[in-house]
Amino acid sequence: MLIWEGSCGRQAVGPIYAKSGQTAIGSADGDFANNGGVYATVGANWRDLRDDGMPTFVRVEFFFLVEGKWESAGSSESARTNTHASGPLSRRLRHEATAARAAIHVCVDRNALPDFCSRDAIVSFNY
Repeated sequence: MLIWEGSCGRQAVGPIYAKSGQTAIGSADGDFANNGGVYATVGANWRDLRDDGMPTFVRVEFFFLVEGKWESAGSSESARTNTHASGPLSRRLRHEATAARAAIHVCVDRNALPDFCSRDAIVSFNY
């Protein structure tokens, strides 16, 4: 697990890698930020490192700190790509919370088999 924490601004993520054995087959990097005081946003860039027909995507699990406890706010997945892509994944900030956290990982979609995924990169900010 990779962890970055901060009080404000953007928190850098990555690069993180999905691997098959010791071979990196997907990668992602990006940032996590308070987007205008309205959203907690992961700006992600992800890449398929092999041309094998198994697309790469990013999954983010969002959490908010409410009364000293991290509460889940669900997860989002990016579009899948066989090349490279970028885009935002967001959750609206909760007024009762004091911090936001994202657990980010990159995966390679293997259809009916379990996906190859990276370890989580954990980022957070206070607000």
